[in-house]
Amino acid sequence: MSRVIRRVVIGIGSAHGQDAIGWRIVECLGRLGIDDVACEFARTPLEILDRCEGIDSLHLVDACIGPESGRLHQLQWPDERIVALRWTSTHGIDVPGALQLATELGMLPTSVTIWVMECEGNLIEGAWSSAWTQRIETAANRIARTKARAVRGEIFYRCDRTSGL
Repeated sequence: MSRVIRRVVIGIGSAHGQDAIGWRIVECLGRLGIDDVACEFARTPLEILDRCEGIDSLHLVDACIGPESGRLHQLQWPDERIVALRWTSTHGIDVPGALQLATELGMLPTSVTIWVMECEGNLIEGAWSSAWTQRIETAANRIARTKARAVRGEIFYRCDRTSGL
């Protein structure tokens, strides 16, 4: 019998520069093997609409432009602070726009959490450094601890530091 996935974590972004933050955090989370949580990737915020059917909770992980580079925000949808963040998208619709559309279409699960890390300047051209690698590991562990408490009550997850992320 196949396992039913009721919780989904989606990293939004690309493989380029600081725009890779969402993907790298979700990669790290995937290696932690949290039960009943699917870790997925999306290039555009609109792709989340295809992944909402039949799930109980959705966690989105992305980057935004902000003055406190490396700061990780945890917000629940709907929250006016989500719209106030400086999102970037080359595809015409940002994360708040995609969530609003999904809300209007009745597609969202009852629980939607947005994890967003602030970056300075252009996300695509932003340089990657060892400092970002540490921020990614710290963010993945924070998300995993939060998910673990919510899902199973466990808080002892560690990201594999040998991954090169």
